[in-house]
Amino acid sequence: MGSGFTSWAATVARNKKTVKRVNEICERELEHQVYPHHMHIHNYGNHTEMTLHIKLPKDLSLGEAHDYASHVEDAIRTELGIEATIHMEPLTGRPL
Repeated sequence: MGSGFTSWAATVARNKKTVKRVNEICERELEHQVYPHHMHIHNYGNHTEMTLHIKLPKDLSLGEAHDYASHVEDAIRTELGIEATIHMEPLTGRPL
């Protein structure tokens, strides 16, 4: 049980750090506050994938929204070595 707990604790700590870094990337790379949320991190040996949601202004075209999401996915891949998939949501009166 001890080694499993240590491994679990290390994973939780690493994931918290990853979430913090993703929030920083979103804040730095985009001109809008995007409220990243609903993050899921999947570790597959030496390969990590992540899914997350961001909120974008509802008046953006689909192409513009996709460009924003792709830009963040690219930054996450470059800086963290994680394959990210982003789900875009319209920003309404209630951010989260």
